[in-house]
Amino acid sequence: MSKKVCPRCGRPIDWVERHKVKTGVNSYRYYVLAVHVDKDTKKRRKCYLGPLEGYKVGMFRGNVIHTTFKPQLSLINVYGDGSKTFLLIVKEDMLNGLVDMFNKLASELNIRLVEIPNPKFYKFYCLEKQLELIPTLSTPIAYISVSKHDQILHVYVSTTTSTKEYEEHIIKTLKEYVNQS
Repeated sequence: MSKKVCPRCGRPIDWVERHKVKTGVNSYRYYVLAVHVDKDTKKRRKCYLGPLEGYKVGMFRGNVIHTTFKPQLSLINVYGDGSKTFLLIVKEDMLNGLVDMFNKLASELNIRLVEIPNPKFYKFYCLEKQLELIPTLSTPIAYISVSKHDQILHVYVSTTTSTKEYEEHIIKTLKEYVNQS
């Protein structure tokens, strides 16, 4: 039986726990944790997946572990303002192809991909559109943050509120990348 993959660390999830935290006199909030058990040492590791309420989670592709690694794409958050965050899990050697994909998307949509130095992330990019009235200024379309865990990369693609006309192109491109790999 194949196990689901943790969107935080890329390891197989052995089980999911729900934690109850008191937030007021008679109010509680529930948080979801993925539990991973090391088969050799029997040690448990827990990854925070977020609050039980407030996250709308949907999968574009079955989030299961494969014998040969395939990129996996998940919609992990939909915010109240309409912006969305997607998680793409890929191998480290796939980063150049991923950047090429975002460059191609940027040229098709007449926007640009800019790499921004950020010490919190392995790589950090911004898809941005130049303003017509003031060409020296630009507005962000999406942020792409890449964190590295061993040889696995977690690519978070966060759309902004001003990107409704670009959002479906970004989603389509991410889906195509996952399906072609």
